Amino acid sequence: MASKSILVCQGCRCYFFKKAWHHRVDANRSGFRLTDSVQSKAVTCPACQMVRERQYAGRVRIENVPGRMTSELANLIHSYGRKSYLRDPQDRLVSVRQQGDTMEVTMTDNQLAVRLAKKIKEVFSKVTLAISHSGEQYESQFARLRFI
Repeated sequence: MASKSILVCQGCRCYFFKKAWHHRVDANRSGFRLTDSVQSKAVTCPACQMVRERQYAGRVRIENVPGRMTSELANLIHSYGRKSYLRDPQDRLVSVRQQGDTMEVTMTDNQLAVRLAKKIKEVFSKVTLAISHSGEQYESQFARLRFI
């Protein structure tokens, strides 16, 4: 009987099996166990590679952020990023940068950018939202929010 092999990310310790990346807890729940017949290979998962290289597939730019809402907005962004990562280990925030009254958030998944932008609009009612798509082979999403 041939031995099975799985990939283990050196950075986030997620496992690749059954054609997808999984958290260790998810792997254990699915009945997956590392045994003598299962070989593991250390790799870097796509999300860890994107974060390391500062690449992104989605970007949200938030303009005219009122100073009194900066902290609340940052908390929402980081909380949403954590929840997304727990659902899918490949959904990550790459960076959250603030310059003046503008925040820019980049992430590893294009649809994550759209979902985050819609969540921000839902929470902060006085915000306009525009979403654009690149015409590139690996489509990226760009969302622009503006406090009014």
